[in-house]
Amino acid sequence: MNDSNIKNLAPIAFFVYKRPDHAKKALEALAANDLASKSDLFIFSDGPKDESARGGGG
Repeated sequence: MNDSNIKNLAPIAFFVYKRPDHAKKALEALAANDLASKSDLFIFSDGPKDESARGGGG
């Protein structure tokens, strides 16, 4: 892919919530993509809905 086509790459929106193992695998796969480093990456992480969803045994 030439430099003029790189400007046409779509940004990447990555949503995470309560599954760090899935997020880690997905980010590792993304890192293995040749063009990932040339794309804008936006990570959205939703906080816990309530204290019981927070985890940690609280």
